[in-house]
Parts: sequence; C-alpha cells; structure tokens
Amino acid sequence: MVVGVVAFLAYLPGFWWGAPGGTDPQLIRSWGVDDEAPLGPIAQVYNIIEPQEVQNLGYPLMHSFMTTAAYAPYLGYLWVTGQFSRPTAEFPYGLENAAAGLWALTAIAHLLSVFLGALIVIAAFVAAERLWGRRTGWLAAGFVGVAYPMFYYSRTANVDVPALAFVALALAAYADVLRNGVAVRRLVWLGVFAGCAVATKESHAPALIALPVMLCVQAVRESESGPVSWTTWRPILACGLAAILAFGLGSGVFVDPDRYMAHLAWTSQRMDALQEGRVAFMTVYPRTLSGHASLLVVLAGYLAAAMSLIGLLLAVGGLAWVAMRRSRALAMAIPAITYLAVLFWSSRSGQLRFVMPAMFPLLLFSARAVTLAHETGRRPLQAAGWLLAVWVLATGLLRGAALTDELIRDSRYAAAAWLETELATGDAVEYFGPSAKLPWLPEGVRLSLARPYESSTIAPDRSPAAISAIETGWAERRPRVIILMPDVSSRDGEPHNASCPPEVFQGLENGRYGYELAAFFETESLLPWVRRPDLDYPSVNPPIRIYRRIDSGD
Repeated sequence: MVVGVVAFLAYLPGFWWGAPGGTDPQLIRSWGVDDEAPLGPIAQVYNIIEPQEVQNLGYPLMHSFMTTAAYAPYLGYLWVTGQFSRPTAEFPYGLENAAAGLWALTAIAHLLSVFLGALIVIAAFVAAERLWGRRTGWLAAGFVGVAYPMFYYSRTANVDVPALAFVALALAAYADVLRNGVAVRRLVWLGVFAGCAVATKESHAPALIALPVMLCVQAVRESESGPVSWTTWRPILACGLAAILAFGLGSGVFVDPDRYMAHLAWTSQRMDALQEGRVAFMTVYPRTLSGHASLLVVLAGYLAAAMSLIGLLLAVGGLAWVAMRRSRALAMAIPAITYLAVLFWSSRSGQLRFVMPAMFPLLLFSARAVTLAHETGRRPLQAAGWLLAVWVLATGLLRGAALTDELIRDSRYAAAAWLETELATGDAVEYFGPSAKLPWLPEGVRLSLARPYESSTIAPDRSPAAISAIETGWAERRPRVIILMPDVSSRDGEPHNASCPPEVFQGLENGRYGYELAAFFETESLLPWVRRPDLDYPSVNPPIRIYRRIDSGD
C-alpha cells in the first residue's frame, strides 16, 4: 500500500540512531531510554530457558518475542559463518566482533519499529476509509504519519510503537465491523490484534476496554435470531477466545506464568512509587481540584504536541460534527475517551508517549473534520478546511525533519570522532550516570563511574561527603578524561547527570581539579527556526562536555 511505503521511507533515515559502541561491557545498550535493543529481547527469551536472578520485568514479552524472531536470520548467519560459535552470557557474548554485532542487532530491532510505524499509518487509512471514504483515509494516514512522536518511537526498540500498531490494527478491524457488520472473521482478527496489544504493553488496554460492550450491543442489534441465539454470540465468543490466546501466547503467560506474575508485582510497585512521588523525574498531580486542572492542562499539552494544536482543534471539531450527525462512526471516539479517562485517574502524571493511544483515533476525527468541510460545498469552508490540513501536515513534516536531522547528526557521533583521536589504549575515562548514553569510545580505554549510580528514579546524594568522595577519588585516580552529559535525571536544566553535584561541575569548569574543558558537542539543527516539542527524555543530541586533565603528560 502506497501510504505504508511512504511512511516506511519517511521513518527510515536515522533508524540506526542509538546503537551502542560495543567496545566495552558498559557500552552495550542503546542510547534511547527504555530502548530494549540490542540485547534486551534476547535476554528476555533466554530467561525463560535459564531464569536469571536479575530480570527486566517492565513489560510483557510480546515485543521481545517479535524482536528475537527478527534477529534469528542474522544470528543464524553469524553462527554458520563462525562469528557466533560459542554464545555466552558475558561480554562479548560469543560475538567475534561485538561492536559490529551489537550495531546490527540494534539496526534490526529499529527496522522492526520502522515497519510497525508504517503499519500504524496503513491502519489509519483503513479505519478512516471504512468509516468515511478514501479521501478521509488518505488524510488520516497523512495526519497520523506526521504525528511528532511517530518520528522518534518508530526508530527505537521501545514498546510504544509496537503496542500502538496492534491498537491501531484492532481499531481498523473495529471500523470494518462498524461498516460491514459483525462477522466471525472480522471479530477474530480484532481479538487477535487486541490481545497482542495488551501482550505488548498493558497500559494500552484502556483504549480497547469498551470494545467488548460495543460489540455485544452491535451483535444483538444486527441479529435476526434474537439475543439468546448461538448465531448472535458466536462471533463475540470467537473474538474473546482469539484475544485470550493472543494475549496468553504473546505476553508469556502460557510459557512462563511465574515471570508474568513477577512482572505484575513489579508494575504494582512502580505505580506505588509513582503515586508516592518516589520517581524523581516525574511530576505526580494530587487528587484535588487544582491537581485535576493541572493534569488536564498537561495532557492537553501533550496531545497538542503530538498532533499539533491545529490537529487537536480539528479533532474536537470533527468529533462535534460527527456527533451532530448521530453517525455510528462516533463509536471510534470511545477508545480515546476511555484511554484518557483511565490515564487521568490512575497514573496522575503525563508524558508524550502516554497519549499516543488516544492520538490515533483522535487524528481520524481531525481528518474527518476537513472532509466534512469539503463536503459542504461552501468554498470558504472548504478553503479553510484544506488550509488547516496543509498546516497540520507541514507542521508535522517540519518537526519530523528537524528531529530526523538531530538523530542523524547526534552530538555523540562528533564526540566519538574526537575521542578516537584523543584517547589511547589504557587511558582512563570517567563519567556520571548511565553508561548507555555515552558516545562510542575506542577499544582498550578504561571506563568507570566517577561515583556510584543507582537509578534515574532515585534522587542522588549531593552532600558534602559525596562531593569530598568524588574529589578524593579524582586526586587518586587522575583519569585522563571526564565526560558530563545531561539526561532524564538532570534538575532544572543542569548540563550534567544529577549524580554530579553542582559544586563538582563548577570545579571542573573553573579548573579547580586540574581539568580543562577540552571539547563541547551539541549539533545545531539544520532547521533552527522549527520549534519541535521536547521528547519525554533528553536522549537525542545532548550537550556533551569533555574535560581533559591539564597535566596530561603525567
């Protein structure tokens, strides 16, 4: 399908972003926060065979199964050619060339997301075409395709695009049911897609939670055999069975129920920590009138960032217009409403990726608002509708182009080139925070933390004792290079990880510790006049400060 090919080509540039250096055991994870590539999916599958004490319990296993299946041909090739003959759980994992192998695995995982991102755009076309015709289908595909978070999450191995792909396919199947009626085949596909969506990320389930009721009502209304007939309920039962099987197989419940129960326990603990304000980088809004109002503003802001403000306003107008016509297609708005309602009441926080399951159905109504204006036959209304459509598409494309540019020319690539010429085998490099975010480093350098790092969710110790420990350690170790980068833990725009106390940063800046700022990297955008929204995490093109020991001849 044309829209799928166009979307795939649009998301393809920069899909390699985030691949780790692979030259050190600390450089084996992708730069993106919660990006499972390259080894996460394999580790999840391996844990089923050989359970490990430490596991990533954040999500069900559907995405890991899909990604590992995508890895299989490449790993098979390495095995046959003798480049992966003795797999191990320790670096370099049996890979003859760890750097090349980890890069390739990351690229494969990200290409899977590119494909699934294109599938979301196809689902938008199908859903809108079934409900309102081809013109609305094309426009909906365009609106969804240029939605800002699609340009990022379609290039990473996060679970967000895979989960949204299954939600979108389920809603496309539901649109087919609304148009053509309840039938076993249609509802089986709907059930499969819904089950896979929840098996990928359970927090997307509220977007589908009302579908069983709506399907039951439609089945009874359409039935000629009465509400207690087997003919009436057979499609519904087939849908439910398909959803259960897809969820059970995809989530890992059927193959490793203990792991799934541990995942549910971990998720519960994480939600408790969030509600209690123990996740340092997220704001939780209280259940008060002012808290409700603030959270509504935040979620509306994220929707506007994802869809563009004009896109959001068009969605509101499209919803109202369809409601006035009392069209059955209004049912497509219910997934957005149920999802946002559960998000509002349960998490009490917001992020850009959180609103993606609501963004998809709302953009269908954005497209419908434009085509309804066109169908009035009134030239001023037609012109206004198409002008707003062009605005949404142009805004999305420009924001996507700006982000793509920064992915391709991420500051870490320039920093890696500088470090390659600056460092020699045996040189010591120290850093603060997670090693996964570092630029690539030459093989043979000694990489270590300047101070222990627990997690971005835990506020670090910045006491005088912590500062003294860092200063004493540097006086003893005298690393050749110290790297500072901001990340999700950084406070109030600080240019470094939160585990680096501000006093230490100032000491590096003014040379008190015997270091000088030798290099600074942050690639300027080719489109500086395009104001793209912030991503959930400052993962792309971060400012990098590299301090070099002044007495480097010691």
